[in-house]
Amino acid sequence: MNKDFTFFKGGQIMKYMRLLFIGLLLSEMIAIVHCDRNNSRTNLSPKNYLPDKIDLIGLITVSDVRTFTGESLFEYINGGAEIYHLYNFVDVATVDYKVDKTEIAADIYRFDSSISAYGLYTMFRPDNPEFAQLGIEGFKSEISLDFVKGNYMVRLISYDNSDNAATSILSLAKELNKIIPGTISQPEMFSFFPPENKIEFTDRYQTESFLGQIYLTNVYSQLYILDNDTLTLFMTEDETGEKFQQWSKLADLTDVTKSSIQDISYDNENVLLSDDSYYGRFIAGLKKGNLLGIINYNENNKPFLIDWLNSLN
Repeated sequence: MNKDFTFFKGGQIMKYMRLLFIGLLLSEMIAIVHCDRNNSRTNLSPKNYLPDKIDLIGLITVSDVRTFTGESLFEYINGGAEIYHLYNFVDVATVDYKVDKTEIAADIYRFDSSISAYGLYTMFRPDNPEFAQLGIEGFKSEISLDFVKGNYMVRLISYDNSDNAATSILSLAKELNKIIPGTISQPEMFSFFPPENKIEFTDRYQTESFLGQIYLTNVYSQLYILDNDTLTLFMTEDETGEKFQQWSKLADLTDVTKSSIQDISYDNENVLLSDDSYYGRFIAGLKKGNLLGIINYNENNKPFLIDWLNSLN
């Protein structure tokens, strides 16, 4: 009897020890994962991509690296921070460099995704920019250079107007482009626009109030030249059709005869044709879970629209 009792008691102890060991092992694994996630977030900080010096180009820092996160961005660019937050700004790191007699202010902005970073970049890009082949894309002037790569947008500027400024800024940009991680491809949605007749450097990603309509959010657009017409193709996800329905209720609709749209392959003939006093005539409709159309629409560019919609099949 005593032997049986001792054996039973020992079995319970062994079971308890096993459970305790498993519990400790799980706790350690959770702690490691949590630590890795924290380290990952820290490693992605833009301050890690601003070196103290770059010997190859004779560049050194002449200030401390400063960082601004979330709402504190207003402390750095008061009055200009709103648009950054529209594109899901995370943080920015900034430092001043010197190369010979040229001083350069370097900012690296981080966003929640490469789509957001590229989207804000397209809003800053001027008409007919001087192209810089960096990251996904960049543009430059004599005293500044902007480029976007992955989740990061880089802005470099010098105020001394020296002959050496443009060369020094480009050299720094090339070095930062090597250091900063991330994609060098446009957001995938732009690949659905036709490549023919497009105007270079006019792609845009607008997070809110496209055409002044608050419900038209996260819209991709591209300008085209067709004969003598300049027109805009646009596209936004609309799986539920809610954006289309709101637009249909509020737009100044133009009468649409069934015969005039029967060869335009929108889904279920959900087509909106409107004359806007500011933007001109546009046509829009639903296609495979997206709301898309043309601004500055007329019968002459109708075949272009039809070809585009058919290409999405």
